[in-house]
Amino acid sequence: MDAKDLTNQFISYYRENLAELNRWGGKLLEETDPIRWAKLLSERSIAIRELFAENERNLTRLRGFLPKEPTEYEAECLYELLLTMSKEEMHDFAVMSRVGDVIIPYFEKTKQYGPLVASLSIVGAEHTIFYRLVSNEENANQALDYFRRAIALKDHYEEMQDPYARSAIFRCYRNLIMFMGHFRRGSFAEGYQIYQEMTDFYHSEAVQKKDGESEEFMHDVETSHMEACMSTMALIQMDENLSEEGKEWQRRFLEEDMQEMSDHRFLDPITEELLRIHKGEITEYEMMDSLVRQIEGGAPEIDWSHPEDPRQVGMAFQYFNLTGNLLEMMNRSSLSEEEKQSLLDRFLKDATEFVFSVPYQYHADMMNSLMSEWYGVLQPHLPTGEEKIQVLLKLIIRRQPITYIHSLMVAKLAREIASESVRKCPEDWIGILGCKTVGEVEARTEELVTYAYRCGLLHDVGKCYITDVINRQNRALDGNEFGLIRKHPMLGPEIVCRDKELSPYFDVMMGHHKYYDGTKGYPEEFDNVHSPIRILIDLVTISDSMDAATDVLGRNYTAGKDFAHLFQELREGAGTRYNPNLVRLLEEDEALQKRLAYLTSDGRYEIYREAYQEIMN
Repeated sequence: MDAKDLTNQFISYYRENLAELNRWGGKLLEETDPIRWAKLLSERSIAIRELFAENERNLTRLRGFLPKEPTEYEAECLYELLLTMSKEEMHDFAVMSRVGDVIIPYFEKTKQYGPLVASLSIVGAEHTIFYRLVSNEENANQALDYFRRAIALKDHYEEMQDPYARSAIFRCYRNLIMFMGHFRRGSFAEGYQIYQEMTDFYHSEAVQKKDGESEEFMHDVETSHMEACMSTMALIQMDENLSEEGKEWQRRFLEEDMQEMSDHRFLDPITEELLRIHKGEITEYEMMDSLVRQIEGGAPEIDWSHPEDPRQVGMAFQYFNLTGNLLEMMNRSSLSEEEKQSLLDRFLKDATEFVFSVPYQYHADMMNSLMSEWYGVLQPHLPTGEEKIQVLLKLIIRRQPITYIHSLMVAKLAREIASESVRKCPEDWIGILGCKTVGEVEARTEELVTYAYRCGLLHDVGKCYITDVINRQNRALDGNEFGLIRKHPMLGPEIVCRDKELSPYFDVMMGHHKYYDGTKGYPEEFDNVHSPIRILIDLVTISDSMDAATDVLGRNYTAGKDFAHLFQELREGAGTRYNPNLVRLLEEDEALQKRLAYLTSDGRYEIYREAYQEIMN
């Protein structure tokens, strides 16, 4: 097949299948009749498996075509594919990075600087999106290196024919500074030097001669310049030990660059106040008081039924950012507890109610990221562990339908098994929740079973940091994505800020993918065998496997196994993968088997409907 036809076909199929996937999600959220909803759920499952298979065929054709050394025509076709996916925000790291691996070396070799800069900018952005919350040093450096390589080509600016490629240089400057701070891989001094280089280049003869008279182009560049300025400002917070030269740069930046932005009203309210405090014009309390005065009296009234209204979308995101940043600054401030509380009393109730009121469908991807960040800054102000769990469920987990439905299934299965385990094998529960004797275990049965249920609900909270991968339903995952998924157990405690009140759940978050005997599974560094709550890890591990294996509704790559087939796998894994005492309990209790078989078959519909109702309310 001709390269142009193949890439056009790939984009067409990819776009249509993505739209179809979204349509099915919309149908589920619109249906209210229980019988029709259950029927629709089955239809969706079949349709998604068909979409999945079609996309896999489409991807197989593309992978088979990707040449090690493309011709000029092939490189042009792949470049257009990359541009289209980027401009239409079809973010797919596995596809786009693989295409980039083919065309970037070609454009470097042939010195086609416009397509090269644009490709580096796009692939670099995809790396930062993919690794933004779970980056390690290697991932972060690789992402930032794409931006640096693009910036290094700025001397060829006048040779670049495409305005998109030329403006990409400025986006790379902005992204480099922004993600240096995000990945914590830079200092103010380094950021300031990059910002100054960007500013000098913006005013250079090459840029002004080529694009100075294009109002639209210069507006885009000025936006990148303004955002780079504010990102440089943010780096000041990370540099505590500036050299004398660094202090002079900071003074110049605050008094000249930031003041110029302020004079032109380019700065957001938080940056304006940070500028004032760094210049010594106001105290820390006065800064926060000023920000609170801008939001107290009630949150903005947003018509959530019109997500296409840019004005209201802007108001919603601005309120999120302002209140979230205010909470974060308050957490790091030196204010007294009385001063903090006096400020919180003026806005926190309205802000929390506003955040809870955002419907699931409203710009879900962006909002879900904001919700995770918001929970992190709100958590220190929640008084009890119970309240932290309820807010965590409402603010984060329930907004991730695939993760929440699975977690709810695991919780219900764990509750059924725990009830019988506590009753028949109470000695296995000694040590849990401080129980020292069988008598104490028996007296606290309800509390222990609730604990097991909560462990099921919270075991996969780490997946909420990698929702782009977890929620991908349109194709099989690649090696990088599986590698990211394997990180989710260790991310669980991070997403709840390692709060000591939630520490009773940490070992289950980290250990539910380890084998009972500790020989296999992940993460390798976690020792589940010597965990003080090993029985709960084992319980959730079995419940997790039970739901995953029998899921006939939510998974795109399998139609699910029946309970009898699953039970045979549990027997075969007893003593290695699964706790043998729990497997024996299941073998000997036919009534428990029937309840579990129901939950994993017909009962699944009821649980899914319960989950969707909670997501929608």
